[in-house]
Amino acid sequence: MRDCGDFKTIVDEIVHAGIALVDMSPVLHSDYERLFAEGGHFFSRPLQEKLECAPAPGTNVGFRPVGQEYSIAPSIPDIKESFTFLPAEASHVTAHPRFVHDLYEMMSRAVTELDRLCGGIMNVLAGRYESTDPIYAAAHSQLAINYYPSARANSDILIEPHEDGCLLTVLSATHSGLEIQHRDGIFRACDAVVGGLAILPGVSMTHATGGGIEPTLHRVVRRPGVMKRLAIAYDATTDLTRPVSPWVIRDGFPQRLDLEAQLTLTRFGLPPLGS
Repeated sequence: MRDCGDFKTIVDEIVHAGIALVDMSPVLHSDYERLFAEGGHFFSRPLQEKLECAPAPGTNVGFRPVGQEYSIAPSIPDIKESFTFLPAEASHVTAHPRFVHDLYEMMSRAVTELDRLCGGIMNVLAGRYESTDPIYAAAHSQLAINYYPSARANSDILIEPHEDGCLLTVLSATHSGLEIQHRDGIFRACDAVVGGLAILPGVSMTHATGGGIEPTLHRVVRRPGVMKRLAIAYDATTDLTRPVSPWVIRDGFPQRLDLEAQLTLTRFGLPPLGS
């Protein structure tokens, strides 16, 4: 596990291994303990109460039940419920019931700490490509608490193998279940997410580097004895407030990363960002 402030080593591992395993800062560790506790309380509520926190049309902040999000096809939905916050849509929080306002506040605080981590990583990566533009911003970066009710699954695969569409995904969980496809093509358990962080490059990172850093395929599987699992995922996303060019311009890759990033969630059945 790497120190969360050792950005150079974290970048080395993302580039060469497709994954960096990182210790949480004391502040983030405290934030995540509270988020897992409050998130567990939220997901234990009756479905009708949770649906009162559904996103407004065209937005992503709020609760989604099993069946709305997928990783590879609408016919194979993810076996998870999710609760999502992103700073650019914070104004929609007030329309949701008061019983989730504390959870949103906790998520907002965690985003501040995650922004420091991802900003540091992206600045080092930019320097590797002789750029001063980290191309990342927290505004449209999503923080999601995901609940995996394994007992309701008919398959051992809860989330099908997929790559995320963002620049970086930062993952942590209460229990094992995450598996990473390593460069040899074999999926292996990544239990370091229990109490720590796994940082993976996504499709936008591949586009930013002209194919230099490939996205990491991952999935979530059922584990014996684990009936309920919570995970926190932070999708570090391209700055959508301005035109953003890739660090490496190459034929066959997008030339406007901000326009490409707006559509990253649509491939998973979700609304576009910044709409």
